[in-house]
Amino acid sequence: MVLPDCRPATPPREAWCNQRMQIRRLLHGVGLVIALLSPAVQGQTLDDPEELTSISDVAELRRLVDQEPAAGLSRAQLNDSYRLRSQAAQRLFLPMVRETILRRWVKDAPDHVEARSQLWWALIGNNRWDEGLQVGESVLRDTRPLRPRVRVMATLAEAYVEAGNPQRSAELLREGAEIAAADFRGERVRGNEAFQTQFTLMRLRASECLLALSEERVAQAIERCRQADGHGASAAEAARRLPDATVGRNAAIGHFLAVLRMGQVQLRAGRPFDAEETARRAIALARGYDLARLGVLQAGRFIVQARLARHDYTGAERALTQVLNERGAAEADAVPGQFLVSLAGARLQILVGQGRWRDARTSLDTLDAQVAGNEFAQRMALNLHARALTWIMDGRASQALPLLRDALKADQATYGPDHVATGFTRGLLGMALAAGGDVAGQALALPELQRATATLMAPSGLGEAYLNAGLRQVYRRLILERYLDLATRGTPDAATVARTFQVADHLRGSVVQRAMADAALRSAASSAGLADIVRRDQDAANELRALHELMALQSAAQRGDAVLARARERMVELERLRATARAQIARQFPDYDRLVNPQPPTPAEVAARLREGEVFVALWPSAQQVHVWAVGRGGTAHHRADLADADLKGLVQRTLRTLDVAGAGRGMPAFDAAAGSRLYERLLKPVEGAWGDARHLVFAPGGALGTLPLGVLLTTPWTVGDAAPAPWLIRRAAISHVASASAWMALTTPGRARPAPEALAAWGDPLFDAGRVAVPAATRTLLATRAAPPANAADATPLDYRQIPPLPETRQEVQAIAASLGADAERDAFFGARATRESVLGSSRSGLLQRKRVLVFATHGLAAGELPNLTQPALAMAADGSEQQDPLKPLLLLEDVLSLKLNADWVVLSACNTASGDGRADEALSGLARGFFYAGSRSLLVTHWAVETESAKALTTGTFEHHVAHPGASKAESLRQSMLQVMAQPRYAHPAFWAPYALVGDGGR
Repeated sequence: MVLPDCRPATPPREAWCNQRMQIRRLLHGVGLVIALLSPAVQGQTLDDPEELTSISDVAELRRLVDQEPAAGLSRAQLNDSYRLRSQAAQRLFLPMVRETILRRWVKDAPDHVEARSQLWWALIGNNRWDEGLQVGESVLRDTRPLRPRVRVMATLAEAYVEAGNPQRSAELLREGAEIAAADFRGERVRGNEAFQTQFTLMRLRASECLLALSEERVAQAIERCRQADGHGASAAEAARRLPDATVGRNAAIGHFLAVLRMGQVQLRAGRPFDAEETARRAIALARGYDLARLGVLQAGRFIVQARLARHDYTGAERALTQVLNERGAAEADAVPGQFLVSLAGARLQILVGQGRWRDARTSLDTLDAQVAGNEFAQRMALNLHARALTWIMDGRASQALPLLRDALKADQATYGPDHVATGFTRGLLGMALAAGGDVAGQALALPELQRATATLMAPSGLGEAYLNAGLRQVYRRLILERYLDLATRGTPDAATVARTFQVADHLRGSVVQRAMADAALRSAASSAGLADIVRRDQDAANELRALHELMALQSAAQRGDAVLARARERMVELERLRATARAQIARQFPDYDRLVNPQPPTPAEVAARLREGEVFVALWPSAQQVHVWAVGRGGTAHHRADLADADLKGLVQRTLRTLDVAGAGRGMPAFDAAAGSRLYERLLKPVEGAWGDARHLVFAPGGALGTLPLGVLLTTPWTVGDAAPAPWLIRRAAISHVASASAWMALTTPGRARPAPEALAAWGDPLFDAGRVAVPAATRTLLATRAAPPANAADATPLDYRQIPPLPETRQEVQAIAASLGADAERDAFFGARATRESVLGSSRSGLLQRKRVLVFATHGLAAGELPNLTQPALAMAADGSEQQDPLKPLLLLEDVLSLKLNADWVVLSACNTASGDGRADEALSGLARGFFYAGSRSLLVTHWAVETESAKALTTGTFEHHVAHPGASKAESLRQSMLQVMAQPRYAHPAFWAPYALVGDGGR
């Protein structure tokens, strides 16, 4: 945008120039690109992330907003005056005032297309959809040149997507594509025409991407965004050759935003790690295009969103701090613009996700003070559920009650009384009632929580992708845990004990359900018969999510009941379609159904599956209690330990600090016996009577307890150095661990395959870097990347595959296991460069794996995000050179595991450590375990922490030697006997040597 010279010659011109110089001084260097809204570019915007910090600047902007154009201005000067006033109103976050200014502009310059273009989006932003779309259509009618016309079509199509009219959006994009196909000859033109063509194609493909995304056609959306990226790069290259710097800047911003749109698609598709990588690329583009400040801030904010999407609240906080530091303005003094409010919302999500309620309340109070008097900003800053939960958890439940009651009425009217969206609001209302001091209100809390819990546990048409998105995962956990605490007050009856057992199992099983479901869907694509049913089910689920978002948008915009009624009718129809598909899957493919839709069993169903001498013990920690259920053939005992989650984590961490030390040599600390005995006394001793002389304890731990091998708990107080042997729980009974009761039920289903005829197939010592000389290590260490998220969100890069620590010492362990089983390591094991992903998949295709009773994978387990684009758990297999182009190529992914055909009694995951500080490795193990179980394994032998090589070899070989020598013994008992033998050696008496291995799955046979 080239502004006219500002040398005053007449009083009107002087007044206009003074006005223009004020805003130019205030906005200098900010990079507001209002020209991007003109018909030549149409629809590209880059939010202004900067805020003025001085009160005098704010006052000047307000005076500018209120200043009417001087009389006698030329047409260009009049347009410039309105444009600048509109910018000032936007900076002050006064959308209604801006709309008034733009209406005046259109009235004073009715044929000025830019005025109507700005009014068009201002109206839509203010929820005046019908009028906004009408103005947009008028802009389209008055835009004649082909390329600008296609750009207007693309932008109008996006508006129709937001308005819930994909049909009109598709019409506009088809017409635009036809014009482009018939009249654009980008490869034959040069100069400005080449720029215009490429820029227009970028806009068209980006809008097609958004439409496909809104209809959940994710693969098509990604392809269209990829094409938009390519056209954007070509447009920027062509613009660099043009003399007008504004054109080059607009092209750069357009390309930058096209890349960020790809990130938006990846987020929507449940691929937040990919989205973060895309944001980093956008930052590099911004720096290359000299959009550094604007680009780093915008893409940095996107990194915050990506980390929030994967519930990495610590990483999101680091990224947010980076953005705020880059921004440089003191938040307390900033103008409450849209960027600031969005950052404040992200900060609130981070604090709520971390349970930092006092900080969250302070953040809310600060934000409320900033937006005071600005109705639009107040609406944007509401964050209803996060705000209500913060007030509840910070002792302000009375403030949350009226907000939640109104919200519940609105949700029931929009979605119905038992829709999952209504369930979240109802559950928070129940929490508020329970937290209040009003006796009558507390009496109402339990029914509301019970109904909300039933809704949130029911199979939802929206699926796990919706239930686990953002803070919904936090809301669901807290609502269900509050129900557990309230329902078990006093002495609960048998029905309540059974119901709460199922609630806890649902919570336990939902931790990795999203990754499991996604991988299962990809695996199902190759299954004859199953693929078509799953595709129909997923199409219906995708449309349901799109309709849900449309209904939320229409409700917020206060649209007519007819739109909502049609959406509800379609949602009911889709729910019926999904119910039919799910019933067909459950009938024809029951294993797949249990994998993607696990239903928590009752204690009675668990008891009926128990073998002689077995007891099932489930534990789930809530904020202030730990709930324990002991299920035996004679009934179920429930205990509620008054142990706050923070105290529980402290005891677990104290214990682990004296366990994850196998490489410390003579400097190993003494085991924390006080913590070990206290955990047993508080959690398990009260239900001892329920297991009596049980020989096998099946534990389903939750929360922090999932990282601790429970065999190291001390059944009676004991001091290190006592002459008597330590009363480890493992001395009393064999122990196995399961992810949930539903997973255990699936593993113990009668009628499973007969034992495989051959002993072993193993993969060990995989070659990660051909250029590195691997030296055997005394201790198998965790990956360094698990220590902490990167400090710099913009510049961080994920782990290079060649940096994965080698494991040459595992070769000896595999050879020893082979000897104990009577197998031939030369024939049955794959080492070094042969330990590849393809060798595993090929062994499955050939039927080799189905003939093996024991499978060993002596390699690292990777959590999602530990390599570029890794969105699911995986095992690191040997590199073959292809990882330079595709970092995922050498990995045995969860979806690969699901495709395997096994009949294995054991799968050994040696060096797949789970005791990481951030919990991601533990989730990776849970996902891999369920994958191997689905593929046909009955149990896994895994390590909780880095193991010392010699003791590990003794423990694994001892387990298999006992199992071979005692074919009637259970796997859990064979592991127990091997642990007892290892701990009997003085140098290995410390539990760091014998406790790291845990049996996961069916250990009872």
